[in-house]
Amino acid sequence: MHNELIKTKVIVKDIMKNKLVSTLLVSVILIGSLAACSSNTASAPVAQGLDASYANAMDVRTQLLLGTIRLEEGTTNMLNKEQATKLLMLWEASKSLSASGTASQAEIDAITSQIQAAMTKEQIEAIKAMHLVQTDMQAFNVSIGMTPVSGSTGGESGTKPTPKPEVRATNQALQGATSGSGATSYLIKILQTKVGK
Repeated sequence: MHNELIKTKVIVKDIMKNKLVSTLLVSVILIGSLAACSSNTASAPVAQGLDASYANAMDVRTQLLLGTIRLEEGTTNMLNKEQATKLLMLWEASKSLSASGTASQAEIDAITSQIQAAMTKEQIEAIKAMHLVQTDMQAFNVSIGMTPVSGSTGGESGTKPTPKPEVRATNQALQGATSGSGATSYLIKILQTKVGK
């Protein structure tokens, strides 16, 4: 009986710990949403706008991911520092949720909607005009020295980053790690640089 009571207490502690982590994550997300709503930007952010229904389309999260990286390659729709600060927090939360393996699709969709809402209408339209498909992510992974595992779609899940030897040093310097962890880490590094972290 005593052993069962101890096991029950351990289970309850684990449940409470998970609830605390979930509560903290939701709090961070809500604070980010409130900050996004209170800011004054030149263009009103949009809640929706990207389409994933065309042939070989990336999901909206991946369109935002690769599209934002492309916007930062010197377009007229680059992020400003205020947006980069908000998006850094949201992409870090998105990465954590994706890596947890326990996030619900509703949680992932909520973060994705917040990321989209933090961007201007012009930025979303520019990403939409890119008409991003799965092979675009595969090409991007190759361009940064990553090769997707055979049979993967080139997105974050199912991709085992494998740096090519000739670009390993550059990749490490860019990502600040001994091995890359995909496009999300790449974008987070861009955002950290933009906000001065």
